Amino acid sequence: MHNEWALTYETYLYGLLLFQEKDFDNSKKKIEKALSYFRKAGSRWGTEGALIGYGNLLIAMKDFKGAKDCLQEAHAIAIYLNDKFGIVTILESFAYLANESGNEFDARKLLVTANKIREELQTPIRPVDKKMFGESFGELINADEESLSVEEAMKLGMGIKVGV
Repeated sequence: MHNEWALTYETYLYGLLLFQEKDFDNSKKKIEKALSYFRKAGSRWGTEGALIGYGNLLIAMKDFKGAKDCLQEAHAIAIYLNDKFGIVTILESFAYLANESGNEFDARKLLVTANKIREELQTPIRPVDKKMFGESFGELINADEESLSVEEAMKLGMGIKVGV
């Protein structure tokens, strides 16, 4: 089982690499395969991470509703696991969703909050994430605004309007 989990995690990481290379169709296949295994194996940590990655991929593919569904499910798992880093990455993904669906104002608020939490956790945003989100998205991180509470930010993220 451990070898299968490791191979699944490798498949997931390969899916993320394909995402960065903008090979969305193959990335989707790899991440879906990993997500399926993590669910079947009962790995909440693996499922949460794969849902976040899959949500970001769906945002890049302009499937905003599918992305929001993934991020909402990942949020429920992060709360169950008390995963603060997961919460931060979900907020960043909701910011990505808001920005890509045309709501830069909410994206900035979500990023400012995520950045504040990252500072508290002493975990800066990874350069690979900045690259994945694009340059205009990365510029929003430097916004000089007051952050929301985590609860307010999650409510804002979950309330992002996306097409059906």
